[in-house]
Amino acid sequence: MNKKAPSTSPKGESPKRAESSPLGGIRRGLLRALEPEDLPLLYTIENDPEMWDVGATATPYSRHALRHHIQAMGADITESGELRFVIEYAGQPVGLIDLTNYDARALRAEVSIAVLREYRGQGIGLEALRLLEEHCRRYLRLHQLYALVPEGNAASLSLFRSAGFTPVFDIPDWHFSNGKYIKATFFQKIL
Repeated sequence: MNKKAPSTSPKGESPKRAESSPLGGIRRGLLRALEPEDLPLLYTIENDPEMWDVGATATPYSRHALRHHIQAMGADITESGELRFVIEYAGQPVGLIDLTNYDARALRAEVSIAVLREYRGQGIGLEALRLLEEHCRRYLRLHQLYALVPEGNAASLSLFRSAGFTPVFDIPDWHFSNGKYIKATFFQKIL
């Protein structure tokens, strides 16, 4: 994922979405591995209280802890159970997209995504999710992806629907936000 591939499909055809994409046709260079230079991005995202409200943690991380996380992050999902990519737009790191809870037997993983505020609403998340799906199909041979989206997270609900994920069921009282328990929607996509 670190190298940019030519902007053609695996069959040698030109991608049809590239011309209308807000990413200027940069399809294959959008996702890359986490690097030590990504510490500022990771620090910003992991320490944003707005993200805590939709994530699994509610405490800030030190730069030291995040440096260690970057160093420990392996490229093999079968060993760590997770895989994290940096989302790039116009050569700048603008977000993260993660695979977690990898199940080697069922060939599935949970997906989550975070894009910096100033880059939201531009189609970057949708394009990153499509690239992640392609990677999961082609290289990881995953059968399915899923996401748990808290009620009220309109951007994520819209993103996963737009990407062809199916809302399968709601889980009552799954997520704690603003002092109360709220439901989460379980989205699934068979690859």
